Amino acid sequence: MIIHEIICGKILVSLRGLLAHKLSDQGLSQHKISRLLNVSQPMINKLLKRPVEEYLRELEMLGIERGIVEYYVEILCSIAFAQSLEKFVFTSYQVVNTLALKALCSQQDFSNICQGGVFVDPDIEYYKTVLSRLLSIKGLHKLIPEVGSNLVYTSKAPSSIMDVIGLTGRIVKTLGGVTATGEPMYGGSRHLSRILLLVMLHNPVKKYGFNTRYEEAYLSSFNRLGLRTVITGPHENQEEFWRRIGEVSRLKPDIIVDLGGRGLEPVVYVFTSSYEELERILVNLVEACP
Repeated sequence: MIIHEIICGKILVSLRGLLAHKLSDQGLSQHKISRLLNVSQPMINKLLKRPVEEYLRELEMLGIERGIVEYYVEILCSIAFAQSLEKFVFTSYQVVNTLALKALCSQQDFSNICQGGVFVDPDIEYYKTVLSRLLSIKGLHKLIPEVGSNLVYTSKAPSSIMDVIGLTGRIVKTLGGVTATGEPMYGGSRHLSRILLLVMLHNPVKKYGFNTRYEEAYLSSFNRLGLRTVITGPHENQEEFWRRIGEVSRLKPDIIVDLGGRGLEPVVYVFTSSYEELERILVNLVEACP
């Protein structure tokens, strides 16, 4: 179910009907109401023909208490009469989203991912916690390649990259250290998620992936930590890159050292079964940096 199905199909229509009645009762013409609600005047006339009680009952059937609806309608009408169009548009946007979340959270199917009337995905929240810990690693900026880094994670065997959480942006260097850009999202990192998918085909315990810049000094650290390391590249093109990544993934690596190639920066891909293991590897790499 897409949230906009409820917004457009039920909530928005009922809210418009209630606003049309309230504004009309307070003396606003149908013409002005139509401009404010961004619908035609015939539509306002149609909305006014249905009684207020029907709109309230429809919203109650979605799990939204009428007291809350009446409160929001009163707020929007007050803003409308103050002739603050920008504030009306922004507030109505907030109201519709709030009501949509309340409606969704009242559904039995979504009760396990709703907390306090807000949608919460446990895996996304866990990812945020892990990302925060990762960004706090002292000296992490030393490991970030020019293309930026990303963290990917999946809690179960993925069937596609849409089952893998990653940042829609990157982890990049700043003057003060590192920062994460973008938002955690399923399918957020197509490149690294695709590599993790290939690795998990042969070693399903690897649920975390991270990429760093390449330094030859890292190789001795990998050896000291007892990590299975494979080296691939340099590559002539993207097709060759993906073919070789697929080949070395069969070796169940902990580390893939990619030497880059034409248009590709040399990087290191780290794969682990736990965050603690990933953190231990990254801390060791920071210490090995020249």
